[in-house]
Order: sequence, then structure tokens, then C-alpha cells
Amino acid sequence: MKQKRPSRAANGMTSTYAKEGLHVREVEVEVSILPGMPSFQIVGLPEKAVKESRERVKAAIINSGYAFPARRVLVNLSPADLPKSGGYFDLPIALAILVAAGYIQHNKHTASAVWVGELSLHGKITGSGLLPFLITAYQLKKSIVIPEEMVLPRSLSGLHACKVESLRDAIEVFKRNIWEESHKITTYDATEPDELSADFAMVEGRQWEKWTCLIAAAGKHHLLLQGPPGVGKTLMAQCFSSILPPLDPEKILEVAMIYSWHGEVRLNDSVPLRSPHHHVTPGGLLGGGIPFTPGEVSLAHHGVLFLDEITEYRRGMLDQLREALVHGEINLSRVHNKVKLATNFQLIAAMNPCPCGYHGDNSRCICGHLDIKKHQKNISGPFLDRLDMHIFFKKTSDAFPEYCESYNGYSAETMADNLGCSQNMRRIVCELQVKQIKRQGVLNADLSWSQCQDCVRAARRANDKFTQIEANIESQGRSWQKTIRVARTISDYYNSPSIRPVDLALAAKYGGHRFYA
Repeated sequence: MKQKRPSRAANGMTSTYAKEGLHVREVEVEVSILPGMPSFQIVGLPEKAVKESRERVKAAIINSGYAFPARRVLVNLSPADLPKSGGYFDLPIALAILVAAGYIQHNKHTASAVWVGELSLHGKITGSGLLPFLITAYQLKKSIVIPEEMVLPRSLSGLHACKVESLRDAIEVFKRNIWEESHKITTYDATEPDELSADFAMVEGRQWEKWTCLIAAAGKHHLLLQGPPGVGKTLMAQCFSSILPPLDPEKILEVAMIYSWHGEVRLNDSVPLRSPHHHVTPGGLLGGGIPFTPGEVSLAHHGVLFLDEITEYRRGMLDQLREALVHGEINLSRVHNKVKLATNFQLIAAMNPCPCGYHGDNSRCICGHLDIKKHQKNISGPFLDRLDMHIFFKKTSDAFPEYCESYNGYSAETMADNLGCSQNMRRIVCELQVKQIKRQGVLNADLSWSQCQDCVRAARRANDKFTQIEANIESQGRSWQKTIRVARTISDYYNSPSIRPVDLALAAKYGGHRFYA
């Protein structure tokens, strides 16, 4: 008996994006309309929201004026081993079904485009949490179709996007070559900071402390502030981000991508400033949870991480930052995945010298020797060794210390102008950072071992006293390297072509961590 020849399957395909950890991957939506009893099945590790899209897609197609195929409809989301979640798969699934059913055909624009959006039962396209996809499409120079309701920041104005309000509008993109007309999208200006930061003009006096902050900002050196309560440590740390250069467009998108995984929209050029409480959990500091969300160290990427009262952090908590401080990234292994996080931040830490905060003032300090040791035990030597600079705030300090009076190469009026407000300090910081990038390609805090050796050799040739100062310091390894880095920044401030002996001596004083004066 001659067998009946099976009907040929009809196929269609569109592209979309899916979230994987803290990254975005492209997903191919493949549809086959097969002979058999009418059914609608989605495979490829779809989670509940994706499985429920079957009813939304079916209703949206029918309400848009098209008949849903009365055959077996099979949807495959490739790669199959990547879990898919979210309602934004609705639009690409519906369009792939319409392509397979023969209602529409791809053109040169739609074939390579990425489609994201959730469908209502009437076919209206909506969506939330799509910013990571927009940033990825912008970085990869891909065309993307997004809901009409989305308003894009001006930093993404070069995105090749098409906005559609309903499934019918998306179908028109297939039927007619109207991509260019749809490319005109609404944007808003997101270059202004989302909140006003503190200004160094709010700090009266404290010229020496301000100058130290300027040097730390110029070279991106990690800084430890120590002193009694009420001297302005916290205020100056909060002012610190106001003297850093604004983020360039590439860094704006990097920071925006990290914040988008945290459920926040941040697309301005202001430097991030994060200041977690000392009761923060390891997951809150480094990242964790299900689904995985970045921690404070990642949210401070390309910005400042301010840790106040570091002696109050739980023992071992600060040591978890050591990898991030050295390499600018951390690798976390969790039960469900392994994540690599960008953590290129500048650390500003603050602490009191003893539990009461007045060590050295015999009339006010009530702490015994054991109290002070207990107060300091949570701060390990390896953590301190990764901080480039340390400064102790005295009760009154309006001028440079005695050992720097002859060192100051500028007049008092010039220094007052340079340190008068954050705007003036930021101008100097920008000039010094441009100088460093032009000379060596990186900021001084990122100087390699060989580059530090080159700086030392040049300094020895320029001044015979440099070797004598170097011998008196007796530092080696990481301590030697961070001293050279800070000394190079100080010499840049005074426009010296090489490190001077006095620069090295001052850098060594900055690097000599002492818990109390």
C-alpha cells in the first residue's frame, strides 16, 4: 500500500536577546509549523513567563487580523541550554510564527534586526527592563526594534532603532521598507547628575587635607582618612567624587549596564559614589542572590567606594576587597553560576583612631590599650598594604605640615585658588590625568613594575640624593611600588619631568600607615 507523503514543514526565524548572569546573549527564535493536531509548544529552557507567552501571542495574532495556524506550532529558543525568562520574547515569537505561516517575509532590515517586546492580548507592544539590550545593540552596532513607549537617553542617540506601538506596526516593517522613517526616536538629555554632590567649598581651611585628596584623585590612589570625630573626614570623602573627571561615553554605558542589572537607570556622566553601611552583607558588598545582582563594588565601577568607620566592619569583610583593589575585577563562584565582575573603583576609607575617637588627647580619651587593639583588629595588614595613601586629620590643620612648608612650590594665594572649590580642583585633576595618559597610557595608580623601575632610574640620573632617600625608606615589594606611584603623581603636580627626592620622601610618609598620631 502506498504511503501518503507527509506535508512539508513551514519555518520562520527572528532574533532577540536574553539575559545570562550579568551579560546579554543573542537568541534565535526558530518556528516550525508541522503537520499534526493543533498545538503550541515552546522548547529551549523557557521559564514560566515565557511559557505563558503562548496565550498572549495567540490572542495578539488573532486580534491583529491574522489566523493562527491550525497545525502543530513548535518554537525553539536557541541556544537550548540558556534559561529564558521575561515577557520580551512575545514579539519575536509572534513574528517568527507569521513568517513561518507565510503572512510576511523578511527584508534586508528585518533579517538582521533584534526584536524585543511584550504583547498585550490586543497586540500592543510594551516592555520594561530593556536597557541592557539597547546598550548591547548599540555596542555591537545591531538594529533593534523596541516598544513605542520607550524614551532613549541622548547617549544612545546613535542607536539604529525602530519603534513600534503594536504588532500591526511590526508587521508593516516587514511588508514595507519603512525602517528609515521609524528611525527618528525620542531622546532625553541624561548628562546632568542625578543628585547634587558635596563641594570642597563647603570645607573651611584644611588646605593640606584638600591637597592630599587632589593628589589621590589625580593618580587614582586609594586613600585612608583617620582622625577624631567632627574634623570633616566624611564630608571630604563625600566631596571626593566632585573633583573627578566626568565619565566618557564608553564608561557611561559600562556603568549603565551594571546599574540596569540592579534595576536602576543611570545614564549620566557623573562619577558613581557608593557608601554602604558597615553592616552590609558579603552578598551586598560583592554581589549575589537569585537572580544574581551586582554588589556595591560593582556599582562603584569607574567611581568611588567610600567605606566609613572601617573598624566596624565584620572581621574578614574588608579582606574580600583585596582582589578588587589590585586587579579591578573579581571572580565569584556561586552554586548556579560563575560570574566575573568589573570593580575598577577608587577606595576612600575613614576611621577613628580608637573607640571614643580622641586618642592622643589625654583630657578626652577614655580608651585603654586593649580597647584600642580590639578597635583595630578587624583591619588586616594585607588590606592596609593595598591602600596607597594615609592621612591623619588633626583637630586644626589649616596649613601644610612643618615638613612640607619648604616643599610647597606655590604661593599661599595660588594654593587657596587651586583648592578653593571642587571646580578648580577638578580642572587640575583633569590636566594631571591627561598628562599621565599621554605619557604612559595609564594613570599612575596602574603603573606596572617595569614602569615604576623606569621612573626610579630616571630619578636617579636626575638627582644623586634620590638614592639616599630611597635607602632611608627601606620599602620593597608592593610598598615600594605604591610609594613610587604616589611620588610620580606628586611630581606631576609640580610639573617635574622626574621624581624628586622630596616627592619620594612625602610619598613614603603617605604610605606609612599608622593607626594613631
